[in-house]
Amino acid sequence: MVDKKTVRIWPANVQDVTCRFGILGRIFGLMDIEVESGGTYGKIVFSFLPSPRGLQEEIERAILAFHPQMV
Repeated sequence: MVDKKTVRIWPANVQDVTCRFGILGRIFGLMDIEVESGGTYGKIVFSFLPSPRGLQEEIERAILAFHPQMV
């Protein structure tokens, strides 16, 4: 039996959202989004996403809903 691990980082715990892309990403228009938190939560990487900028903005809007003072 294979174990599954589920990681959740709630918007209140997000510290950084980063888009990264390598050479293949540039060629094919795919990027990774890293969502990082402080403490024991770590980070979640969403790999090879087409046009991830929209998703990055959506995540940032959710974070601002929890932290309106960050504007």
